[in-house]
Amino acid sequence: MFKLKPICIALGLSLTLVGCKEDSSSTSKPTPSATKVNVYSSIDNCATAADVPNCHFENGVYILKMGNVTDIQQQAVITQVNNFLTWAHDDVRKQFSQKRVIVGITETEPDGSGLHDDFIMALADNLNNGNNIDAIELVYSALNDGGTVIDETTQETTYQKLMQMFDYYVDGNLNTQVGAELLASYEGFKFILNTMPTTIRFDECNYGNGQLSTDPNQRIKGTPSDCGTDDGDPVPNGKLDPVHELPSNLNPGALLGTIYEYKVKPSNQKSAGEITTTSGTFTAAGDVASDDVNSVGYPNNWANGAFTPLNDYLETYFFVNKK
Repeated sequence: MFKLKPICIALGLSLTLVGCKEDSSSTSKPTPSATKVNVYSSIDNCATAADVPNCHFENGVYILKMGNVTDIQQQAVITQVNNFLTWAHDDVRKQFSQKRVIVGITETEPDGSGLHDDFIMALADNLNNGNNIDAIELVYSALNDGGTVIDETTQETTYQKLMQMFDYYVDGNLNTQVGAELLASYEGFKFILNTMPTTIRFDECNYGNGQLSTDPNQRIKGTPSDCGTDDGDPVPNGKLDPVHELPSNLNPGALLGTIYEYKVKPSNQKSAGEITTTSGTFTAAGDVASDDVNSVGYPNNWANGAFTPLNDYLETYFFVNKK
């Protein structure tokens, strides 16, 4: 099997791709928790759609109940938020400390019929209009998944959602090193799939958000040239997200979030439906990017070296203080 470590890819950025490091996990030095990020469990006078224009959010992370949510469920999310911030590099904490971030806990995806849906969508509209919040993500406490009700607060899903939020709203994109290296790590993954011998394929349609290239040759291997339709509407360049209405491909944060969640608790066998292989099925097993040929399902598993740039980025910026 072709080994992908070490790998160095020139991407035209004024920095080195994270995946170029021989072993970032062994060379990264823990950073002290110097930057404080305030975490809130409530906000006064902000519970309905009518309240939203006058809601006053301070910088920090708000973990808010938005529906029939228990104190236990809220505390589970708060614990994961605190872990996420504690384990992260100080550069990550600095970005969060400068933003007004909301993690909403609600039963199901907002579709207009729920009691708190108007409130959620009003917050999202305020975000998209650049008003009094900078980021929002939802954790579901009673999500119907093919007839099975899932309580994400009992799983490691909050970690995934935080990673997505960091990419979409918090990282500063190319204006910060941590944001630029996030993009570089995903471009490194794409480069490997498109130019090197690997069994891994990836379909960007689900998180494309209308931002995928119209040139089929510029799409990552595994992504069709046309993403088809969503609820009858054509979405040739990726499914549109009703909450995250920003002009960005949402795949980098979504995939990094999935890998993050898997790394926290591999026994849960977290996978991503967007990942396919050239032969056989993908198995959620193995030490990420380790190229462990003895791991279950190798090379069609997380141990595949194609995930090296993404894993190196996470180790450098998000697990550097995890003991």
